[in-house]
This record gives sequence, structure tokens and C-alpha cells, in this order.
Amino acid sequence: MNTSTETWTPAQPSETCGLCGGELATDESHFHSQCADQENARSDANDLGIVAKAPRYSDVSTVEGRLEAISVHDRPALSIWDMLTNDKIECLVNDAQLATGLTLLRKRVAVTGVVKYVNHVPKSVQVDSFDVLPEMESLPQPQNIRPINITNGLSSEEHVRRIRDA
Repeated sequence: MNTSTETWTPAQPSETCGLCGGELATDESHFHSQCADQENARSDANDLGIVAKAPRYSDVSTVEGRLEAISVHDRPALSIWDMLTNDKIECLVNDAQLATGLTLLRKRVAVTGVVKYVNHVPKSVQVDSFDVLPEMESLPQPQNIRPINITNGLSSEEHVRRIRDA
């Protein structure tokens, strides 16, 4: 009979990241897009029944949506809403970009810069540049695309037969 009173404690993550050499913290404050060790540590925590925090990371990328809000409270920022998910993405801008943003209100834009993600969803962008995109209504629609005719009116069987016999 084992009378040991030892208690089991989960292993702590290593002190340095195996990819970047950066310091790993137990509060999951070490994030970057190439760090597989962070994802492995999170997976191990889930296997042990420990609820992991949503992954957070930054990456240079482009997000697009409709510019629908402008704020100068605390810091100048524009807000765009993703057209597919309706998620709000805060765009941090300088004064010159803010002035340009005023002219783009209610337009579709593509914003490029350092994007911060939470659980793989973009939440904010430190804006480097933004471009105006055409409105959805002006883009070609599926019903306006003509069918492709590669058989010159022949049935597919006859077309293949002629190619084989050539």
C-alpha cells in the first residue's frame, strides 16, 4: 500500500522558446506567428484539462472591410467591419492617415500593417497604408460570367473521341 502524500503538478513550459530564443512565460505572453513551441505548450495544457487562453499574435498582413467609424478619443483610430464576418477591426493611424480616412468613410478599404490577432481573428491594425476597393456591386457577378466553350458545340464524348483519334 502506497501512503505517499505527493501531489501531481503539471510540467512548466521551458524557459526559452525553441524557435526564437525568446523567454516563455507561464501566462502565455510570448507570441509570434512562427512559434510552434507556444502551440505545443497550449496543446499539452488542453490534454491535461487546463483551459488555455486564446492564442494572440501579430503579423504583417492586409485586412479588408468597410470603414464605418472614426475616433479621436485617446488616440486617432478608424474602425472597419469585415464584410463576411461583420467583425470590428480597429485601425490605429497617424494624423495624415486620419485625414485620408475621413474621405473614405463608408467605403470598402484594404488596410495593410501589423495586425494583432486573438484566436486567429484580426482585432487591430497599426496602419502602414490603405487602399480603396471597388464596391461589391461593381464587381463581376457569377450570373454575368459567360460559359466557356471548349468543344465548339460538340458533346464531350465526341470532343474526346476526336482528340484521341487526331
